Amino acid sequence: MALSALVTFLLLATIVSSTAPPAHFSSSEILGKAIEALGGADALRAINGISYHSYLYRSETISYDFSGNSSEVAQRIDKTYTLGNFWNFARPNLDPVDVSIVVHGGTAGYGCYVKGNEHIFNDPSSAFGYTDAVTDKSLNITVIFDPESFLPYLVRSYEDHLIFGRSTNDYVLTNYTEIGGIKFPRLVQIMYNENSLLLHSLRDTITINPTFNVGFFDGIPLSQIGSTFSLSPPSAPVLSTEYGAAEVFENNGNLVWYGSYPGSLANLTVTRPVPELPNLYHLDFKGSIYTCTVGVFDDFVMVTDAVPHQSKLVIKWVQEQLHRNVTHLLVTHHHHDHNYGAVDFVAAGVTLVVPEDYTYYWQAIPGAKFETVGEGKPFKHKDSEMQVRAIWHNKFVHADDWMYFVWTTACPRADSPMVATIADAWSPGFIGYEFDHLLASQYLDLVREDHMPHDYLVVPIHGTPHNVTDLYELLGYAYPKYVTTDFLPGGHLC
Repeated sequence: MALSALVTFLLLATIVSSTAPPAHFSSSEILGKAIEALGGADALRAINGISYHSYLYRSETISYDFSGNSSEVAQRIDKTYTLGNFWNFARPNLDPVDVSIVVHGGTAGYGCYVKGNEHIFNDPSSAFGYTDAVTDKSLNITVIFDPESFLPYLVRSYEDHLIFGRSTNDYVLTNYTEIGGIKFPRLVQIMYNENSLLLHSLRDTITINPTFNVGFFDGIPLSQIGSTFSLSPPSAPVLSTEYGAAEVFENNGNLVWYGSYPGSLANLTVTRPVPELPNLYHLDFKGSIYTCTVGVFDDFVMVTDAVPHQSKLVIKWVQEQLHRNVTHLLVTHHHHDHNYGAVDFVAAGVTLVVPEDYTYYWQAIPGAKFETVGEGKPFKHKDSEMQVRAIWHNKFVHADDWMYFVWTTACPRADSPMVATIADAWSPGFIGYEFDHLLASQYLDLVREDHMPHDYLVVPIHGTPHNVTDLYELLGYAYPKYVTTDFLPGGHLC
């Protein structure tokens, strides 16, 4: 029974060797050689459970129960790891992540955080509970064997990444050691598109047939679901056409996967934050932590950013309420929580406005077209009522391609209003996560060089519109008394 649970995965995969196999080796023969290389069918059949412990970069124990049938393998992951300084904005004390997750296969399978959670904005001590699960038919698992030893070397899945295109996610297995007559890989690495290392983990302890406590692989009792964050019952994986493996895995790995996007046109609030700029809209979707700025010109309609799934709603809103089509996407930066939905805009014929040195990042999107921004060469557009400028400087720490966008009247006076759309440098109204001191200070340093006026409205991607003077007070920042007509990038505003 254990043998079928271990090997069924291989039987369902496309089996090739790491070089073209000799013509006289069939797939079944390669599989047979792999089973013998691992220790033989009898030794594998005797395995009812395994625990792997790893220590590099984090402490992790992964346990498997093979005592059921091949489709009902149970898995438990216990891991603890610390967070880098990048996460200070969400967890100032950098509280460690300490989680336990159980996963059950089969038609009644489920995934459940029985301890802790991997959501950067949640209390790290609260159990998330049962989580949503997505199955993706595009994975097309392939197993690649070493051509000499016939040991499994690489397990490859395929993902349809909306920015990178067709991508490979490789589970690389090396440094085999023999335990109880069976060979196990000690070094496990995950490589994305053969050039990006996502995981490097060394197994220091491997235990065959450990004794698991009763209930070790159980999810949270149904009577306790009300005390979990998700409040969800156990549910088997579903096939989703909206959420692919690339998006789910990436967001979960970055601690920002909260399930399906909650916004809708029914829960959208639309405002015009500046009376003197009646064609500048602020879209705020209830349940989403991302807003959208829409600027309407005589000939163009420009929006920022392209939050995945929200992007489709923005396009639809512009069509239904303004009876126009979006023409330009102003990209604050490439981080996928902000712009993984760029593919939806490109499909609608929209031009991406990005720094000229970073167009390569978006070129895998079929049909992508660009307007570019350079140091000292902002993207500019105006009509008889309003103008916009996209500003990029090659020195912002949050992202190399980070930009901010300035909106003002077509021919402003010294006291005319100015609006800045920014992402992540300051998020007023995003309670508890308003700013990172370094990013906010650097933002003010940059706009001071550009002679942004002393008083202007910040319309953030996260949060609600606030006057920038609030940020001066928070940071104790002495900002010059510039006025709107002092603005430098792109030359005179009028």
